[in-house]
Amino acid sequence: MQTIPTPKSKLFLDISGNKYGRITVISLHSKGKHQYNWNCLCDCGNSTLSTSTDLKTGHKSSCGCLRQELRALNSSLRISRTREYNSWCSLKSRCNNKNNDHYENYGGRGITVCDRWNASFQSFLDDMGARPHNKNIDRIDGDKGYYPENCRWATNVTQNRNRGSMRGAYVSGVSYSKAKRKWIASIGIEGKKFALGQFSHVFDAVCARKSAENKYWI
Repeated sequence: MQTIPTPKSKLFLDISGNKYGRITVISLHSKGKHQYNWNCLCDCGNSTLSTSTDLKTGHKSSCGCLRQELRALNSSLRISRTREYNSWCSLKSRCNNKNNDHYENYGGRGITVCDRWNASFQSFLDDMGARPHNKNIDRIDGDKGYYPENCRWATNVTQNRNRGSMRGAYVSGVSYSKAKRKWIASIGIEGKKFALGQFSHVFDAVCARKSAENKYWI
């Protein structure tokens, strides 16, 4: 390899060893008409070339990896604001997070998320598609978990109808409030009535009631 002689000009400033952002200057590469080009090493391990001006002004602070990371971050932020992503996070939390307020009615009673969805939001999106307006994730069979064949996007009316096929069994401790548009669950203990919560779906209200019965009556 031909060694490039160090310039003799008084204006020349050797910046070898200096670091600019993620880039460390290794050696002089070439002398242009108005610029010096430098061999540089990025923190990620890639080699790159840069001019003195680009380094000093901050125009170049990596081999390009920083730009890629920022692009990926922006993409992740956009995804995190989507309705589909929120649905995915919510269903996983209900089934996997014991601190979730609804865990007892989901993960606590054996409702699980399939491995494919647990591992990847993209897989969930590929299987379910875009979430239509005014629809939420719904399990066709409420006793089974979250997996492609058992899930659909459905309106609250459809979900309540699907989960309310045993409506006659809900008389005790579960009622619907038209004003609040919520299912109300409660239980009586030692002559006093205790509220168990308000739910969007009748199935969740029934689960809360049954869980309370098992906890306080048995």
